[in-house]
Amino acid sequence: MVSEVRPYQPSTFLETALTSPRIARAAKAWFRRYALVLTVYVLAMWFTGAVFMADTEGYVVSILAYHGSPEYIVRDPLVGNYLSENPFWECGHLFWRPLGLVLFNTLGPLSRLVVGAEPGMNVFFLLKVVNWLAGLLSVFCLCAIVRRVTTRMWVANLATIAFVFSQGFLNFSQSGASYVSGLSLLLLGLYLLVRAEETNHSWLAASLAGMALAGAVCMWLPFVLAIPGTLIAPLLLFGTNKQRWQLAVRTAVTFGLAISLSYGIVMASFGIDTPKEMIAWLSNASHGVQAGGVGRAAIGFPRSLINMGNDGILFKRFLVHDSFNPVTVSELFRLSFWKLFVFYLFIASAPWFLMRSAGGRRTLALLLFGAAPLFIFAIRFDGGAVERYLPLYPFFFLGLAGVLNTDRVRWAFKAIPVVFIAAMIVTNSLALATSSVDRKEQAAAVRMQELVPRLKKGSEVVVSHLQDDLFSFQTASPFHPLAATGDYHFYAVIVPNTPHVDSWREEFASQAIAVWDGGGDIWISKRLLNSSPKAEWNWVEGADPRVSWRDINSFFAQMQTSDGAGNEDGFSLLSQSPQNKDALIGFARALRK
Repeated sequence: MVSEVRPYQPSTFLETALTSPRIARAAKAWFRRYALVLTVYVLAMWFTGAVFMADTEGYVVSILAYHGSPEYIVRDPLVGNYLSENPFWECGHLFWRPLGLVLFNTLGPLSRLVVGAEPGMNVFFLLKVVNWLAGLLSVFCLCAIVRRVTTRMWVANLATIAFVFSQGFLNFSQSGASYVSGLSLLLLGLYLLVRAEETNHSWLAASLAGMALAGAVCMWLPFVLAIPGTLIAPLLLFGTNKQRWQLAVRTAVTFGLAISLSYGIVMASFGIDTPKEMIAWLSNASHGVQAGGVGRAAIGFPRSLINMGNDGILFKRFLVHDSFNPVTVSELFRLSFWKLFVFYLFIASAPWFLMRSAGGRRTLALLLFGAAPLFIFAIRFDGGAVERYLPLYPFFFLGLAGVLNTDRVRWAFKAIPVVFIAAMIVTNSLALATSSVDRKEQAAAVRMQELVPRLKKGSEVVVSHLQDDLFSFQTASPFHPLAATGDYHFYAVIVPNTPHVDSWREEFASQAIAVWDGGGDIWISKRLLNSSPKAEWNWVEGADPRVSWRDINSFFAQMQTSDGAGNEDGFSLLSQSPQNKDALIGFARALRK
């Protein structure tokens, strides 16, 4: 008897889904649509690295201090206090540290297989993985948004590739900061709004979009400046009707409820129940930064997109008339002006491109509406920071796509956006190339290699200011053997444009005494003992009028040193002599008063 052969029947839902011809066709179509930008993103992340980690180290320290890791509690004992220097529940990054803690508790055993047992490296690795995935989500969302708005795949691909190579995105996608994770949620919210009409579930789209936008703000508070433009994007891009107004209102309501719930729970937990206490909590997120002005924003905006190297320092020296390392107009033109010229030529020409079509005019309206709140904020607060303009990226790259999509211009004029994109890709690829990052890492390691074996646990290495190339060494290169010891930390004497400048002597004295009491040593950079700073030291005389290099040099020149490490660019051991202790105790007492 011959048994009947029956066709194979999937036994589970997953098998059914994987063998479904409809799903297979959809998967192939999806891959064809995104294969190019996916490949570019993976290659860009593989061959480049971050040159600036922002507050990554601070996040790692506060996460592990809150977790209870003893060595990190010592570094941040007040992390549970919402008004401390680096609180766990800081309102500017409400969800970032808690997310890192959850990942460390759940995925720590897996990350240890990759980076070893040191807790800090595990948290850093997990935060980087989150940002890598968030960057990938950002790429998919932006490509889909541009394709929906312009209906041209080549425009969507080119605009998205430009986005991948923008300095802010390329750098922070490989850091432990929250910016790209917030950007991915902002783009996800915009994507859900733009494609809401393609679905029959507008309530669901509005709810998901509202929660995504709330998540972006909880990752980094300044994303709130992009919310009005995001909510109104479908109305400006596709025209007004009842359904789009309802979508915007429903999304806004969901966003408001989600934000109120998120911040309300944290505020209630800390007992923040008066306007004064709430303002103090919100103000603490500024970390005392006071820098602002049109000049900083005029340089900061292009710097967010195109790596300027040390060009930003050159511009600062030119603007403040640095007496130690003056910069002339001819030097600016010769060294860096071309990048600004290319950028602002594109900015100036973009409205002309966009005004030539109805779709372009709608995109221009969205760009202006979305950009206005952020530029007002940037002019008033730290407009030179690369990350400041990330909330603008969705609108900016939609505008770039609109320019590329313009037909009614000669091809010669289309060279303007193409040159801008090429400048961004080439400049950032070279500046953030792994080989370039490795060279900077090696230069810092050479400065440190003779000192590190002599450092006691708990020691501090003192440098002049935050822009010293050593200050970011531990955070930018946490896996380097010289940075992974955890036995020492860097201390920047000057944090420009913050209240710390008013009491830098007293704060250093207090910190030095605390380190000595804990059994550590204070090693000061020999640069502090030089009467004038060299150009490559990144010091800008006059950047903060409250302090001069002469003040720093005269303070440290009177201190007694007892040993040295390295060459003329090495370090001197601050002696624990009675003279030094008496002088520092006097300054520390003044701080306590």
